[in-house]
Amino acid sequence: MNLIPPLQARLTLIPRADRSGESGVSECSALASFTGTRARLQLSDGGGRPLTWRAAAFAYLSPDPDGTTLAQESRASWSSPNGAIIPLAQDRAALVITDDTGRLDLDLPHTPQTRYLIVALPTGPVLISPPLHQPQ
Repeated sequence: MNLIPPLQARLTLIPRADRSGESGVSECSALASFTGTRARLQLSDGGGRPLTWRAAAFAYLSPDPDGTTLAQESRASWSSPNGAIIPLAQDRAALVITDDTGRLDLDLPHTPQTRYLIVALPTGPVLISPPLHQPQ
């Protein structure tokens, strides 16, 4: 018996300057005019339909593109307008909880070094964002 329903996920990065409309969505890319990032996680059921319930995932920043190392900086400056962030691992990672449509927006601050947002889903897959970094 499988207690966790099949999930699909999409992780999108949205530059803060483009938050006003969906036309600013850039699928998994950080733009040259980067002034900060909103990461949007949308969980869907096995048929690709947005969830109709809350779901949770594990999220953290990593200096490695494969997500094998936990970044040293605190995630205390993360915020979410539509979900919950529960700190874990000495406040360097979080259990993130979506709204009741399976969506979670995470506002991430600038980091002086390149970082990657890693999201581990409860069904096993791991999503890795493109590099998050400050513009030169």
